[in-house]
Amino acid sequence: MVDVKSELQELEALQQQVNNRRKALRSDAVREAQQIIDQFELVSSDFRFADIEAARKAKRAPVLPKYKGPNGELWTGRGRTPKWAERVMEAGEDIREYLINKPSAE
Repeated sequence: MVDVKSELQELEALQQQVNNRRKALRSDAVREAQQIIDQFELVSSDFRFADIEAARKAKRAPVLPKYKGPNGELWTGRGRTPKWAERVMEAGEDIREYLINKPSAE
């Protein structure tokens, strides 16, 4: 008969060994990378990290409103539905009637 408790303990011990080995490998990799950086006098701009950081900091353009409510309220069509749009839809109206740039009928 299989002793589940001992099997689980063995599994946890193996998982701990894997985690410890992973940490050791990562530590070795960082040490080696630092040696290469020091040896060749590399700086952060030599890597694509600068591009990644710039992309992270880049601001997105604001989203233009898609709908204009009966009292001039604006909504992009994203996020939580505003109360005015909820009231319009509950009244049975088609929200597409409030599109700012309505598609042309062909």
